Amino acid sequence: MPSRIQVTLVRSPIGLEKSQRLTAEALGLRRLHRSRVHHNNPQIRGMIRKIAHLVAIKEVPSEVADVGRQTSGASPEAQRELTPAV
Repeated sequence: MPSRIQVTLVRSPIGLEKSQRLTAEALGLRRLHRSRVHHNNPQIRGMIRKIAHLVAIKEVPSEVADVGRQTSGASPEAQRELTPAV
């Protein structure tokens, strides 16, 4: 199975050229220290190479990863505490 890549925004794209800001947003990276899991393919690798100075990359096993899912540093219990009860 194809591998997955977890991409985390570690530096702010503020003040950089517009194409770099748009590339970060196209990867789903809208806030610092947030991560997204993507398929490991040439298109995603090219986008990562364009903003390599802003992101951290980690290889993720394909059976564990949910592609396109946003992850944060908080545990599921902490996320439940932050989510308002309906």
